[in-house]
Amino acid sequence: MTNYNIHPMYRFFDCYFKSLKDIDPIELQEWSHKETPQLRFIIVEEDVYDNNVALYPETIDYVANDMTEARRVLKEEYSE
Repeated sequence: MTNYNIHPMYRFFDCYFKSLKDIDPIELQEWSHKETPQLRFIIVEEDVYDNNVALYPETIDYVANDMTEARRVLKEEYSE
């Protein structure tokens, strides 16, 4: 059985990071005029999350703008 969980992650361009500290500070400084990291709540397989500091969209099952939405989707789509 696959175990899915909700995790807060920061989207910076097309990548999701576990924390702001995981984003390369030079890249963040150079590109901050175009994009700022945004907190999102992702639903992903637990082993995928545990084994990566950063995730790309193709490894994520769902991205929510808030925890309420993420909980609803997890319950409706990923519960057995």
